[in-house]
Amino acid sequence: MCGFLGVAALDPASTPPPASLREACEIIAHRGPNGFGEIVTDAVAVGFRRLSIFDLAGGAQPLWNEAGDVAAFLNGEVFNFRELRRDLEAAGHRFRTNADTEVLPHLYEEHGLDLFPRLNGMFAIVIWDSRRRRLALARDPLGIKPLYLARQPGRILFGSELKGLFALGAERRVSPEGLEAYLTLRYCPEPMTLAEGVEKLPAGCMLVVEDGRVQTRRWYDLWSRVTPEPRAEARRERFFALLADAVRLQLEADVPVGVQLSGGLDSSLLTGAAAAVRAPETFFVRFAGSRVDESPYVRAVVSATGARHHEIPVSEEALEERIEKVVWFLDDLVGDSAAVGSLLISEFAARSVTVLLSGCGGDELFAGYEHHLLRPALAWLRRVPGLLRRPALAVAGRFHEGADLYAAALDRFPRDPLDLYLLQTRQAYPATLARYLRGRDRGDGWRSLVAEKARAASGRDAVGQALSLDLTLYLRDQLLPLLDRTTMAASIEGRVPLLDHRLVELMSGVSGSDLVGWPPRKKSLMRRWIAGRVPDALLDRPKQGFGGPVARWLHHGLDARLERELAAPGGWRDLLDPAEVRRDLAAFRRTGRKADLLFSVLLFLMWHRAFIDEWTGRPPAAARRPLLPPEEAAS
Repeated sequence: MCGFLGVAALDPASTPPPASLREACEIIAHRGPNGFGEIVTDAVAVGFRRLSIFDLAGGAQPLWNEAGDVAAFLNGEVFNFRELRRDLEAAGHRFRTNADTEVLPHLYEEHGLDLFPRLNGMFAIVIWDSRRRRLALARDPLGIKPLYLARQPGRILFGSELKGLFALGAERRVSPEGLEAYLTLRYCPEPMTLAEGVEKLPAGCMLVVEDGRVQTRRWYDLWSRVTPEPRAEARRERFFALLADAVRLQLEADVPVGVQLSGGLDSSLLTGAAAAVRAPETFFVRFAGSRVDESPYVRAVVSATGARHHEIPVSEEALEERIEKVVWFLDDLVGDSAAVGSLLISEFAARSVTVLLSGCGGDELFAGYEHHLLRPALAWLRRVPGLLRRPALAVAGRFHEGADLYAAALDRFPRDPLDLYLLQTRQAYPATLARYLRGRDRGDGWRSLVAEKARAASGRDAVGQALSLDLTLYLRDQLLPLLDRTTMAASIEGRVPLLDHRLVELMSGVSGSDLVGWPPRKKSLMRRWIAGRVPDALLDRPKQGFGGPVARWLHHGLDARLERELAAPGGWRDLLDPAEVRRDLAAFRRTGRKADLLFSVLLFLMWHRAFIDEWTGRPPAAARRPLLPPEEAAS
């Protein structure tokens, strides 16, 4: 597994870094590392576990410059490293390996802290300049790779995983605001986490420690780089040229590469683009008994591309153990049932590939969610007289507890995009949170973080506002962490070609009205663009999410697991009222409502037990066992 942990001392009197980080780093590896490296001085200590992708034998980290005074660690990949290396060699730099990480110390020599905008990649980077005694941490533009921080007296802990910081001594205590955000959104918006005193370094930012001072600065801003293309045909041609280049770059590796295929437009487009380079190896998980079966669409893509395909049928038996393993590796918790399928695919794919491409990001670029259609529809609905609108909303309130927020958002639309966005994306509403949460004045502290992102999107049209929030909230704090944790748990590197920063900058300049058309339709522009590039059957099929059948799982065993967790002792009782959760669980058994929220609560209770109440610093037995027994896999 790829990842690092570190300690930076801020003054000579502070607690010195540990003599070795090897033991602490073991907690962030699943199948074991391909190599361990560390730097230990009186000012900084960094340990690294490596998943080898380039230069398997010679690319052990850290990698240094020629003088041996600048070192770099890289979690992730620099996809344009070959181009950068050619330029650096032309400038006189000498390289010892063929690893992408080695361009970093040389780029730092040439450009200092201005090296990061020159990178095309997904990364969390550590630069140690021993001459200046400067430590720099940086995260990629979209936040594809994680980077956590814990500020303590005299020092800063940093690392790739939350539990790794726990192993270094970060406080293991739940943030009440983080819990409220998690129950509301299924995730904590950056820089928040579920742990008190631990934060995420925001995407596109760097943290620099030098002379006892700590500075955080932004090195990438998407909105300053958006360049609208007024000519529709030129934009389309540019998109496919950039997509082909992104896929070409991300297919590069010294290990086998596969594609995660779902039968949706995004992964199907990605598979077709990969097939233009070479026949891909594809992986698909199917939940047995689910009403959603995408296998016919998947097989159509396989037939059209010549992919070498693997299909994984999964039963609901032993799901409880799988959930336990998912919770351990999700780490900074995400309440998304798709984690089960993603981890299943990753473990199965790890038998034959080490890199897995994902179509993640297509919905955020091309308006693929229901709430993208709601906004233009509401713009029309506002013209309906209020006397007719209110009775309809009153009726809706009998079936949807957020109808009051809907009415408020409708009155203010489009002046307040935040309420409308939360209406469509939240899983818990204020009335439910008031019942669940104990012992605190609910000030919606997380809302200020979300509101700041909404203000940054205020200059865009209705659909563009929603897409901006999807990109900086849902994608960044739910989908990308889920992909990173579940692939890394199986020693697989997950890559996302649709989130090449050049593609994101191009598509962020497209108006919402162009993306959804009229009457509004999800991915309307994408469907027009890719006609003829994917099987026709995919163009008019309804969208299906990747998540597991949560209601079915709860009806067939996970409800009993939730009951047991609610009955068990634990420090979470100071935060959540178990009687109120049981009340909603009983209602679910009658009505089927709030399945996703109850599933998120179950994950939190299991997380609290593993990381707070029964923390040992080692993975539980269920996390160490293979998620997918060989007899369950078919290809």
